[in-house]
This record gives sequence, structure tokens and C-alpha cells, in this order.
Amino acid sequence: MKKKWLKSVALCAGSVLFLLGCSYGPRLTELEKRVAEQQQVLSESLRITHENAFKDIKDAEAQSKTSQLVSETRGLSFKYPVKTTMTVSPHQFRGSKSGKFAPAYYNDETKMLYLRDDQPLEMQQGSRVRATVRALLDQNFDLIKYSLQNYQENNEDLSLALDALVDGDCTLVMTEILSQLDPKAKQMTEPWNMSPGTKGKDKKIKEDLKRKAEARKAFFSNKEGSVFVKKLKETGGWEKVNQAYQNPPRSTEQVLHPEKYLANELPVEVNLPVEEITKALGEKWKCVNNNVLGEFGILSLLSHEPSSHDESEQVASGWGGDRLVIFRRPGEEKQLVRVLKIAWDSEKDAQEFKTAYQKFLNDVLGEEGGQQKDEGGLLTCQSKRGTAYFQVIGKMTLAIQATDEALVKTVFDSAKLQ
Repeated sequence: MKKKWLKSVALCAGSVLFLLGCSYGPRLTELEKRVAEQQQVLSESLRITHENAFKDIKDAEAQSKTSQLVSETRGLSFKYPVKTTMTVSPHQFRGSKSGKFAPAYYNDETKMLYLRDDQPLEMQQGSRVRATVRALLDQNFDLIKYSLQNYQENNEDLSLALDALVDGDCTLVMTEILSQLDPKAKQMTEPWNMSPGTKGKDKKIKEDLKRKAEARKAFFSNKEGSVFVKKLKETGGWEKVNQAYQNPPRSTEQVLHPEKYLANELPVEVNLPVEEITKALGEKWKCVNNNVLGEFGILSLLSHEPSSHDESEQVASGWGGDRLVIFRRPGEEKQLVRVLKIAWDSEKDAQEFKTAYQKFLNDVLGEEGGQQKDEGGLLTCQSKRGTAYFQVIGKMTLAIQATDEALVKTVFDSAKLQ
């Protein structure tokens, strides 16, 4: 039906152009080209879209206008129309960071922009713009190839930084477009307010801090990412942002501090003797996590607890590199050992982390029945909840936590700083 309608429109347009050509001569060519281009875009959009792609032509027009607006704002061109389909089943949104609640979502693998058919057009506006931006970036920078080329095993900090460039780009463009309608949209690119919103009992404050820390972590790539991309744009326009896809940020430190990215300040590689520790722990023990926390990971760790919250950002800013390894004995869930080794920018930064981490341990292990000793550069903390060792030498720190003191001692002998 739509194809017949499109054919009729084309025939009518051709007749009008013929009559115009008789009287306007040279102007005919330009008008013909414009009509032909518009007809081709609409025809291609209808051809490549599923039969149920749009409830009516208004949806197609909305996507066409959105694509044009996104292209003009971002300074990039679409190589082909965005394939869009309506979906009745929210399960099709699995894999999107916004989950099934997202009114619109672009899938890098299917190259399809999905729209929830149970959401009115006005409710899809922001999400649709953002999904369209991602489609534009995918067409220009091949987002799957971007991720695969820069992926590094056992480094979630790098993965988060890579996501921050793309998600931050999407969020910034969306914000620039939506702020024309509502100035409040600019708040999406403003820093987080991490101060506790609850006063009174420690338990309430701790719950509020945990909620805010988890929210910040969930939206890091969008929020901090948009601030990062905005800084790049201020430095060298959209071209500077485009170049970042060839040389993306290598750590959350670079995302949090764009000046370190611009100065090419790379993270320090930190290693732990995983095989040696596993062997020392004994039979059945396994390494279940070997990763990099990153500056944002350290910040999140400290900001969770009231005692270390206030200095979390300042302390974490001295991060240079780290390695987190977790060991577990299958079948014994409580038998868990965490080992965190960090390289700091300076000895002063290492000492500041020691002070903050000591406060952190007070909250995590509990002060009731706890005993702390600080002898010869080794801090030990014991309580009913567990045992922790903390060592600092120069710009390096080592933290080990477990429920059993014997386990901590065993691991410390294998991993301790020299």
C-alpha cells in the first residue's frame, strides 16, 4: 500500500516538474534533484524497514527529522538511513544499558534502532535522539571494531573508559539538542553531587552514600563521559572528538581528568604473582577475578563508606595504576581473599590512601572488637568480621582482606612489597 502511495507521489511530482520546466528552464534541474533526493531517502527507508516499522507515516517523518537534527548538531553525515522498527516485546531491549525501560535503543550488531510501541512519540524524544546519535557514530566509526581493537583482557577500567567516549558523545549531542527545548537538560553534563543527602543516624547516611555511589557508577559512561567529550570539543571542536576514536582514553583517570588524556598520561601496569599466590593458598583455591579497578574504582570504593567518603575524590586522584585479584575456594563462599596492589603518582598520594583506607576498614570490618596495629610500614586490622593487612613502600601500596587471618598471612608472604 505504501509503495503504491509512494509511486503515485512520484508520478505527481514528475508531472509538476515537467510543467515547471517549461517556464523556469535552468531552475528545473536543482528542483528535480531535491525532490529526487527526498524521494530516494523515503523510498530506501521504507524498503529496508520491517513491515511493522512504523504505525503511520508520522513515525517515519519523526525519525527523518531526528536524523537530520543529529547530523547537523554532531557535524557528521549518515552514510545510509537508520533502520528503525517498532517492537511490542521489551525483551528486545536486552543488552541496552537502559534496559527494557528505554523508549528507544540502537543495537550495534543488528544496526537497528528499536522503538517501544507502547510509548507515545513525545515520550521517546530524548531516548530516540540518543539512539540516533549512536547510529550515526556507528556508521562513521564502526563501534564494534572500535571496541574489539581497543579491548584488553582483565581490564574493566579500560572498558569503562572506552564506553565513556561513545556514551559521553551520545549524551552531549542529546543534551545540546534537548537544551534548546528545556535548559534543564544541561544538568546531564554537570558534575555529580556526592554529599550525603541524609542527616542523622550513621546507618541512614551509609545507605544514602551507597545509593549515590552505585548511581554514579551506573551512569559513569554517560555523565562523566559527556564532561570528557565536552572538554575535547572545547579544545578542538568536533574534529578533536572524532580523532579520539582513533586514540581513545586508556583509563577512567583520563576520563575524569581530560587534561591527562590530552597530555597522554597513561596508566602504570601493575602485576601480582597470581600463580604463586594460588599455589600458596593450597588445593582447590582458584583466582576468580583478575582486574583493574582504576581511579574511578578506587573513588567508588572509598565513597561507599561514611568515614572515607569526604576525601575519596582527592585520594583517588593520585592513582597511577592497580591490580585487583580475588581468590575463592569453591563450595566455601566465606573463604574469600581480596588482594589490591596500587601504584600512586607520589609517596604523598600513597600515604593519603593509607589514611583513607584505615578509615574505610573501620567501617567495613567494624570497630567493635577490632584491633589495629601499625608497625614497620605494615598496618594490621582484626575484628570479628575479618582480617586486613595494609603495606606501603614508597609509591606502592598493598591491601589484603580475608575472613581468616591465616589466609591473609599466607597471601602476604607471597605478594608483599619488597
